[in-house]
Amino acid sequence: MAIAIPLKNNLRSIKSKLSEAFTLIELLVVIAIIGVLIGILLPAVQSVRESARKLQCSNNLRNQALAVIQFEGVKKQLPPGRVVTNNLDYAWSYYVLPWLEQSSLHNRFDPKQPWNASGHIESVRTVLPIFRCPSGKLDFDGDSDYAGINGTVIGIDPAQAFDRGVMVLVSQVARPIRMSSVTDGLSNTVCISENSDRESLAGLWIHGLNCISHDVGGINANLEGIRSLHGTGANAARLDGSTSFLASNMDKFVLAALLTRNGGEVLPE
Repeated sequence: MAIAIPLKNNLRSIKSKLSEAFTLIELLVVIAIIGVLIGILLPAVQSVRESARKLQCSNNLRNQALAVIQFEGVKKQLPPGRVVTNNLDYAWSYYVLPWLEQSSLHNRFDPKQPWNASGHIESVRTVLPIFRCPSGKLDFDGDSDYAGINGTVIGIDPAQAFDRGVMVLVSQVARPIRMSSVTDGLSNTVCISENSDRESLAGLWIHGLNCISHDVGGINANLEGIRSLHGTGANAARLDGSTSFLASNMDKFVLAALLTRNGGEVLPE
Protein backbone atom coordinates (compact mmCIF):
# COMPACT_ATOMS: atom_id res chain seq x y z
CA MET A 1 0.00 0.00 0.00
CA ALA A 2 1.54 3.36 -1.08
CA ILE A 3 2.17 5.91 1.61
CA ALA A 4 1.26 9.45 0.63
CA ILE A 5 3.89 12.08 1.38
CA PRO A 6 2.42 15.42 2.28
CA LEU A 7 2.94 18.04 -0.44
CA LYS A 8 4.17 20.48 2.17
CA ASN A 9 7.05 18.19 3.16
CA ASN A 10 7.92 17.58 -0.50
CA LEU A 11 8.21 21.31 -1.24
CA ARG A 12 10.30 21.82 1.85
CA SER A 13 12.75 19.09 0.69
CA ILE A 14 13.09 20.62 -2.79
CA LYS A 15 13.62 24.08 -1.35
CA SER A 16 16.30 22.73 1.00
CA LYS A 17 18.21 21.15 -1.92
CA LEU A 18 18.02 24.33 -3.97
CA SER A 19 19.41 26.35 -1.09
CA GLU A 20 22.45 24.03 -0.97
CA ALA A 21 23.40 24.65 -4.67
CA PHE A 22 25.62 27.50 -5.97
CA THR A 23 23.98 30.49 -7.52
CA LEU A 24 25.24 31.83 -10.86
CA ILE A 25 26.89 34.77 -9.14
CA GLU A 26 28.70 32.50 -6.70
CA LEU A 27 29.98 30.35 -9.57
CA LEU A 28 31.27 33.43 -11.39
CA VAL A 29 33.05 34.60 -8.25
CA VAL A 30 34.72 31.19 -7.80
CA ILE A 31 35.83 31.15 -11.47
CA ALA A 32 37.22 34.68 -11.11
CA ILE A 33 39.19 33.70 -7.99
CA ILE A 34 40.62 30.63 -9.75
CA GLY A 35 41.64 32.83 -12.70
CA VAL A 36 43.44 35.26 -10.40
CA LEU A 37 45.26 32.40 -8.63
CA ILE A 38 46.37 30.95 -11.96
CA GLY A 39 47.59 34.38 -13.04
CA ILE A 40 49.65 34.64 -9.85
CA LEU A 41 51.01 31.09 -9.85
CA LEU A 42 51.78 30.63 -13.55
CA PRO A 43 54.72 33.07 -13.70
CA ALA A 44 56.13 31.47 -10.55
CA VAL A 45 55.85 28.00 -12.08
CA GLN A 46 57.46 29.21 -15.31
CA SER A 47 60.26 30.84 -13.31
CA VAL A 48 60.95 27.59 -11.45
CA ARG A 49 60.98 25.66 -14.73
CA GLU A 50 63.38 28.14 -16.33
CA SER A 51 65.66 27.95 -13.28
CA ALA A 52 65.74 24.17 -13.70
CA ARG A 53 66.51 24.52 -17.41
CA LYS A 54 69.29 27.01 -16.70
CA LEU A 55 70.80 24.63 -14.14
CA GLN A 56 70.69 21.74 -16.61
CA CYS A 57 72.36 23.98 -19.19
CA SER A 58 75.11 24.81 -16.70
CA ASN A 59 75.63 21.09 -16.01
CA ASN A 60 75.95 20.43 -19.75
CA LEU A 61 78.67 23.05 -19.99
CA ARG A 62 80.51 21.74 -16.93
CA ASN A 63 80.67 18.25 -18.44
CA GLN A 64 81.89 19.67 -21.75
CA ALA A 65 84.62 21.65 -19.98
CA LEU A 66 85.70 18.57 -18.03
CA ALA A 67 85.93 16.67 -21.33
CA VAL A 68 88.20 19.44 -22.69
CA ILE A 69 90.41 19.17 -19.59
CA GLN A 70 90.58 15.37 -19.86
CA PHE A 71 91.45 15.63 -23.55
CA GLU A 72 94.33 17.95 -22.66
CA GLY A 73 95.50 15.57 -19.96
CA VAL A 74 95.82 12.74 -22.50
CA LYS A 75 96.89 14.65 -25.62
CA LYS A 76 99.02 17.28 -23.85
CA GLN A 77 97.27 20.00 -25.82
CA LEU A 78 93.83 21.57 -25.87
CA PRO A 79 91.40 20.37 -28.54
CA PRO A 80 91.48 22.39 -31.76
CA GLY A 81 88.62 24.82 -32.12
CA ARG A 82 88.33 24.28 -35.85
CA VAL A 83 90.46 22.14 -38.16
CA VAL A 84 90.58 23.54 -41.70
CA THR A 85 93.43 21.34 -42.97
CA ASN A 86 92.33 19.47 -46.14
CA ASN A 87 88.80 20.84 -45.69
CA LEU A 88 88.18 18.54 -42.73
CA ASP A 89 86.35 21.31 -40.83
CA TYR A 90 85.78 19.41 -37.59
CA ALA A 91 84.98 21.34 -34.42
CA TRP A 92 86.39 20.86 -30.91
CA SER A 93 83.15 19.07 -30.00
CA TYR A 94 84.06 16.16 -32.27
CA TYR A 95 87.45 15.66 -30.64
CA VAL A 96 86.13 15.49 -27.07
CA LEU A 97 83.42 12.89 -27.80
CA PRO A 98 85.32 10.00 -26.14
CA TRP A 99 85.35 11.98 -22.87
CA LEU A 100 81.60 12.55 -23.14
CA GLU A 101 80.90 8.80 -23.23
CA GLN A 102 80.47 8.96 -27.01
CA SER A 103 83.43 6.84 -28.17
CA SER A 104 81.26 4.75 -30.49
CA LEU A 105 80.01 7.88 -32.27
CA HIS A 106 83.55 9.25 -32.48
CA ASN A 107 84.77 6.03 -34.06
CA ARG A 108 82.15 6.18 -36.80
CA PHE A 109 84.04 9.07 -38.39
CA ASP A 110 87.17 8.77 -40.47
CA PRO A 111 89.20 11.78 -39.23
CA LYS A 112 91.13 11.81 -42.51
CA GLN A 113 87.91 12.53 -44.39
CA PRO A 114 85.89 15.80 -44.21
CA TRP A 115 83.11 15.98 -41.64
CA ASN A 116 80.46 15.75 -44.38
CA ALA A 117 81.92 12.81 -46.29
CA SER A 118 79.22 10.49 -47.61
CA GLY A 119 79.92 7.85 -44.98
CA HIS A 120 79.50 10.38 -42.16
CA ILE A 121 76.06 11.83 -42.90
CA GLU A 122 74.05 9.55 -40.63
CA SER A 123 76.44 10.17 -37.74
CA VAL A 124 76.40 13.92 -38.31
CA ARG A 125 72.64 13.87 -37.70
CA THR A 126 73.03 12.35 -34.25
CA VAL A 127 71.27 14.40 -31.58
CA LEU A 128 73.38 14.69 -28.43
CA PRO A 129 71.44 16.00 -25.40
CA ILE A 130 74.65 17.30 -23.80
CA PHE A 131 74.95 19.78 -26.70
CA ARG A 132 71.34 20.95 -26.36
CA CYS A 133 70.20 23.69 -23.97
CA PRO A 134 66.75 22.87 -22.52
CA SER A 135 65.66 26.47 -23.21
CA GLY A 136 66.62 26.30 -26.89
CA LYS A 137 63.81 26.58 -29.44
CA LEU A 138 65.37 25.29 -32.66
CA ASP A 139 65.47 21.51 -32.89
CA PHE A 140 67.11 19.78 -35.83
CA ASP A 141 69.39 16.82 -36.45
CA GLY A 142 72.89 17.41 -35.11
CA ASP A 143 71.87 20.64 -33.37
CA SER A 144 74.13 22.33 -30.80
CA ASP A 145 73.45 25.28 -28.49
CA TYR A 146 77.07 25.69 -27.36
CA ALA A 147 80.28 26.93 -28.98
CA GLY A 148 83.98 26.90 -28.28
CA ILE A 149 85.54 30.32 -27.67
CA ASN A 150 88.16 31.46 -30.18
CA GLY A 151 88.49 34.89 -28.55
CA THR A 152 87.22 38.42 -29.23
CA VAL A 153 88.24 41.63 -30.97
CA ILE A 154 86.83 43.76 -28.15
CA GLY A 155 89.51 46.00 -26.68
CA ILE A 156 92.21 45.37 -29.27
CA ASP A 157 93.13 46.10 -32.85
CA PRO A 158 91.18 43.48 -34.88
CA ALA A 159 94.29 42.79 -36.95
CA GLN A 160 95.97 41.45 -33.78
CA ALA A 161 92.94 39.65 -32.40
CA PHE A 162 93.03 36.31 -34.22
CA ASP A 163 92.99 33.19 -32.01
CA ARG A 164 93.14 34.98 -28.67
CA GLY A 165 90.96 32.41 -26.96
CA VAL A 166 91.31 28.76 -25.99
CA MET A 167 89.82 27.11 -29.09
CA VAL A 168 92.18 28.02 -31.94
CA LEU A 169 92.05 27.51 -35.69
CA VAL A 170 94.26 24.61 -36.77
CA SER A 171 95.74 24.47 -40.26
CA GLN A 172 98.85 23.16 -42.02
CA VAL A 173 100.97 25.62 -40.06
CA ALA A 174 98.93 26.48 -36.95
CA ARG A 175 98.74 23.96 -34.13
CA PRO A 176 96.54 23.61 -31.01
CA ILE A 177 97.80 25.33 -27.88
CA ARG A 178 98.92 23.84 -24.58
CA MET A 179 97.38 24.58 -21.20
CA SER A 180 100.57 26.43 -20.29
CA SER A 181 99.68 29.04 -22.93
CA VAL A 182 96.71 30.14 -20.79
CA THR A 183 98.65 32.64 -18.73
CA ASP A 184 95.60 34.59 -17.53
CA GLY A 185 94.67 31.65 -15.30
CA LEU A 186 92.33 28.74 -15.94
CA SER A 187 89.57 30.16 -13.73
CA ASN A 188 89.77 33.48 -15.60
CA THR A 189 89.43 32.00 -19.08
CA VAL A 190 86.17 30.91 -20.73
CA CYS A 191 86.50 27.92 -23.06
CA ILE A 192 82.86 27.17 -24.00
CA SER A 193 79.69 29.23 -23.87
CA GLU A 194 76.09 29.16 -24.91
CA ASN A 195 75.39 29.99 -28.53
CA SER A 196 71.73 29.05 -28.77
CA ASP A 197 69.61 28.53 -31.85
CA ARG A 198 72.17 29.09 -34.57
CA GLU A 199 70.89 27.87 -37.90
CA SER A 200 72.52 26.09 -40.83
CA LEU A 201 76.08 24.73 -40.55
CA ALA A 202 76.97 26.99 -37.63
CA GLY A 203 74.40 25.17 -35.52
CA LEU A 204 75.87 21.70 -36.01
CA TRP A 205 77.90 20.26 -33.14
CA ILE A 206 80.46 18.75 -35.50
CA HIS A 207 81.06 21.66 -37.87
CA GLY A 208 84.06 23.96 -37.47
CA LEU A 209 81.76 26.98 -37.26
CA ASN A 210 80.84 25.67 -33.81
CA CYS A 211 83.75 27.79 -32.59
CA ILE A 212 83.18 31.53 -32.32
CA SER A 213 84.88 34.83 -31.66
CA HIS A 214 82.61 37.10 -29.62
CA ASP A 215 82.97 40.45 -31.40
CA VAL A 216 79.51 41.98 -30.96
CA GLY A 217 79.58 43.83 -27.63
CA GLY A 218 77.29 42.51 -24.92
CA ILE A 219 75.95 39.04 -24.32
CA ASN A 220 72.71 38.25 -26.19
CA ALA A 221 73.37 41.24 -28.45
CA ASN A 222 73.63 39.24 -31.65
CA LEU A 223 73.19 35.75 -33.07
CA GLU A 224 76.89 35.57 -33.86
CA GLY A 225 78.20 35.92 -30.31
CA ILE A 226 77.50 34.46 -26.89
CA ARG A 227 73.75 34.09 -26.78
CA SER A 228 71.14 32.24 -24.74
CA LEU A 229 67.38 32.22 -24.26
CA HIS A 230 67.68 32.60 -20.49
CA GLY A 231 66.93 36.31 -20.80
CA THR A 232 69.39 38.10 -18.55
CA GLY A 233 72.63 36.50 -19.67
CA ALA A 234 74.23 33.21 -20.68
CA ASN A 235 76.04 30.29 -19.11
CA ALA A 236 79.73 29.77 -19.77
CA ALA A 237 82.36 27.23 -18.74
CA ARG A 238 85.90 28.11 -17.71
CA LEU A 239 89.05 26.11 -18.23
CA ASP A 240 89.19 24.98 -14.61
CA GLY A 241 85.88 23.14 -15.09
CA SER A 242 83.74 25.71 -13.29
CA THR A 243 80.69 27.41 -14.78
CA SER A 244 79.16 30.83 -14.25
CA PHE A 245 76.27 32.92 -15.52
CA LEU A 246 77.52 35.94 -17.46
CA ALA A 247 75.07 38.83 -17.16
CA SER A 248 73.98 40.70 -20.28
CA ASN A 249 74.94 44.02 -18.68
CA MET A 250 78.45 43.02 -17.63
CA ASP A 251 81.24 45.36 -18.68
CA LYS A 252 82.36 44.44 -22.19
CA PHE A 253 86.04 44.76 -21.31
CA VAL A 254 85.65 42.38 -18.36
CA LEU A 255 83.90 40.00 -20.75
CA ALA A 256 86.74 40.38 -23.26
CA ALA A 257 89.27 39.56 -20.54
CA LEU A 258 87.41 36.32 -19.79
CA LEU A 259 87.39 35.35 -23.45
CA THR A 260 91.16 35.68 -23.94
CA ARG A 261 93.87 33.41 -22.60
CA ASN A 262 96.91 35.67 -22.33
CA GLY A 263 95.85 39.31 -22.27
CA GLY A 264 97.28 39.92 -18.81
CA GLU A 265 94.10 41.67 -17.63
CA VAL A 266 93.37 42.00 -13.93
CA LEU A 267 89.77 40.93 -13.35
CA PRO A 268 87.67 42.52 -10.57
CA GLU A 269 86.93 40.38 -7.54
